[in-house]
Amino acid sequence: MEQYEKKQADTKIRLRGFPVQTSSVPLISSTEAIPDVENVATSFYLEESDLKALLAPGCFYNTHAGLEIVVFSGRKGSHCGVGIKRQQIGIFKIQVSPEWQEGKPLTLFSGWIGIGKRKPENGRAVAELHLRVKLDPDPRYVFQFEDVTTLSPQIVQLQGSIKQPIFSVKFTKDRVSQIEPLSNYWCGSTISDMEMERRERKGWKVKIHDLSGSAVAAAFITTPFVPSSGCDWVARSNPGAWLILRPDACRPESWQPWGKLEAWRERGLRDSVCFRFHVLSEAREGGELLMSEIFLSAEKGGEFFIDTERHMRTANTAASPLPSPQSSGDFGALTPVAGGFVSLN
Repeated sequence: MEQYEKKQADTKIRLRGFPVQTSSVPLISSTEAIPDVENVATSFYLEESDLKALLAPGCFYNTHAGLEIVVFSGRKGSHCGVGIKRQQIGIFKIQVSPEWQEGKPLTLFSGWIGIGKRKPENGRAVAELHLRVKLDPDPRYVFQFEDVTTLSPQIVQLQGSIKQPIFSVKFTKDRVSQIEPLSNYWCGSTISDMEMERRERKGWKVKIHDLSGSAVAAAFITTPFVPSSGCDWVARSNPGAWLILRPDACRPESWQPWGKLEAWRERGLRDSVCFRFHVLSEAREGGELLMSEIFLSAEKGGEFFIDTERHMRTANTAASPLPSPQSSGDFGALTPVAGGFVSLN
């Protein structure tokens, strides 16, 4: 994008029926610069019913819905109590089409596109936006619950209309036993009554077993999901968190931290719940690699997912590849099914 006075631009990303999402865009002086294609600016999860609604004609809006990206120069803010008006650079739109319903990976757009005003001398756009818009099918693994959550649901793999059980899951909401291997991450040998009461709120634990009965992953709450001071919801400033563990390859009875899943509530005209997932690695600076950050409607819900293609690209370029919970990293068996999500880079 041609350089403006500011080094940063903001975008508003709209899709009919979904909350407006925002993302920042770096301004660069030449299209020869290499854009950061690994950064997922935003994503929308689309149910099959959502796709039908987007393709249906309406009385009060355009016949064909579209994904709209509005770019502004500078950041929204104020100076000395006076609001700063941002300048709109341009708008980019992608129309929703029937091929979105085919359940196949699809790149809707990838590359540079001119937006906004054009130069009178050559007709070229003053600014160009680089983006990649992808439509990806559903994640392949889903939870299948019975009537009660704690009755050990299964993780099944979807292949068209076929459901194949892969893992079993055991939920518990009691404090971990002192002889439990996970207790090293849970309770010390001597803790106060106040500490015990606080950790009561961390009582949920999950263990995942393969079909042979061997434990392949586990998770427990490290930060309770409690309201922040002065409000009645879990805020971004103090999100609830799960620590995800994997078995130690050298010592099967021991567990090693693998990932961290955080969640909080975002308030607005339409409340949403944000999920953020990091992979933990001592080989990386800061010890964490952001894999996914997704906003779901607090009213309609949705599905949390991890961009496995991004995971594989990062692992292939990193000095020390990051293992999956089972140290496999193999996502080749995943096949398309109905539903999916739109992501923008």
